[in-house]
Amino acid sequence: MKRFLILVGAAALLLSCNNAARREAAREQARLDSIARAEAVRDSIAAAKKHKRRVKEAEITAASLPEEPVFDIITNLGTIKVRLFKDTPHHRDNFVKLALAGYYDSLLFHRVIKDFMIQGGGMNKFMMEKAAMLDPIKLERSPQVLHKKYAISMARTSDPNSASSQFFICNTDCDFLDGQYAAFGEVIEGIDVVDAISDVATQSVKVYDDVPVEPIMITDVYML
Repeated sequence: MKRFLILVGAAALLLSCNNAARREAAREQARLDSIARAEAVRDSIAAAKKHKRRVKEAEITAASLPEEPVFDIITNLGTIKVRLFKDTPHHRDNFVKLALAGYYDSLLFHRVIKDFMIQGGGMNKFMMEKAAMLDPIKLERSPQVLHKKYAISMARTSDPNSASSQFFICNTDCDFLDGQYAAFGEVIEGIDVVDAISDVATQSVKVYDDVPVEPIMITDVYML
């Protein structure tokens, strides 16, 4: 009996110690979670302030740009150099502000159709659409700017005045888009990169078709 009571007491003591250890571990985890939440809030505030500053800087810079600025679109398959046209100034300025604010960084060329176009500037690596930074822009029509091969144009919904951030580059002549979409520039170097992207294998992801199997990432877009 005495041995039994000793064993019961030892078991109770061990259980008590385990419970105390679990409570201490829970308190420590709660402390770490609290710190993580505070850091996340701090980082979010800092990111918002940085984003606001970059947008303001982009607007200031955009106001003093040359009429036809040149930008490099850096991807994991190479660099595409584009010249933006003065004939569609609102679409040109929209792209400039987004690029200078870093909006396109880490987004994808998420839609690729051979003998048509490659589209990017709206989806992240999880195929989730990035929130808009600027208001939609009205369709600009210019007879001088056509959807020839390697033209860059703005994507939109069925509403002609809904262009926001997503753009596409024609990989063939697309004259049927003239007057319906707003081309605002052309590729002047890196057509081999456009061709390479146009040839990649694609698949369906979620509700989206023509998504590259291997992600085509835009790592940076900057003005030369």
